[in-house]
Parts: sequence; C-alpha cells; structure tokens
Amino acid sequence: MNRWTNPSPAQLETKTQEDARLGKNKAAKEAAKQRYEAEYKRWKETSVNLTAANHRLKAILYMIMGPEAQRRFRNKLPHVDIKEDSVDFGDLWHYLDVAFLKKRNIIVTRVALYSRRQEEGETLEQFHGVLQALAAKCKLRDMEEETVRDMFITNMNDLQ
Repeated sequence: MNRWTNPSPAQLETKTQEDARLGKNKAAKEAAKQRYEAEYKRWKETSVNLTAANHRLKAILYMIMGPEAQRRFRNKLPHVDIKEDSVDFGDLWHYLDVAFLKKRNIIVTRVALYSRRQEEGETLEQFHGVLQALAAKCKLRDMEEETVRDMFITNMNDLQ
C-alpha cells in the first residue's frame, strides 16, 4: 500500500490481521477493527463511481477486492452469487457493506447513553459532548435532542 493508491479490502484485511496479531490486547484489536472499517468506507467512497449495473463492472469490482476479501465475502454471504443477473451493481455494494462493515448493537449503545453520568473533573461542555456523540449512534431520530437534554439534566454532578 503506497500513498498514491487506495488499498483493496484484501490489503486492509491483511493489515488488520497483522495488527491484531501484534497487539494482543483488546484495545489494539478494537482499534484495528475500527481502522479497517474506516479504510473500507474510504475505499468505497473514493472508488470510481460505477453506476451501470452490468457483468463487467461487477466482475471488475469483485476482482480488485483481492483473494482474501473475496474469501471473506463468500464465507459471510455464501448464498450470494454475483454472477447472477438478479444481483445488480447497487445490490453488490449492499452485500459488500454487509460483509465488511461492523454492525452496531443499538441496545448496548442506548444503555451506554442512558447510564452515562458526569464523571469527576469532567466539565458540563465535555459531558454534553459525550452525550451528543452517544445519542448520534442510537438512532433516536427526532427524539435525539430531547433525550440528550433529559440525560444531561438528570445525570450531571456539577451544580454550578
């Protein structure tokens, strides 16, 4: 991977595996997973905008993934055959997202939001920022602002 080309998902997978092997603790593994997901998103966004749904474009995209990413794709989605006409180009991007992006557990994220208290030494601005960041991950839709407000008022320790 040089700085002039985008790494393929296979290269990212290999880099993530190497990072996980080198860093045996949980934090290093989590950081490697987050970096892998961020790199995949960057790779997807910076890839050529391929909108036509035809066999050649699907084949090109599949081939530039590389063998390791293809193996992971096949293992995660054995029922998907990209050679079928029923799988169009948009579907392929959806399947790539399913195979390579980490799913968030909304319930766990909401528990983290609802149980978050202002920590000692944390300013009100910092506490509010943390609540906003947690709420953004909770898919609260139009209740996000009210929920942050309520959690902020009920869980702050700083009464200044």
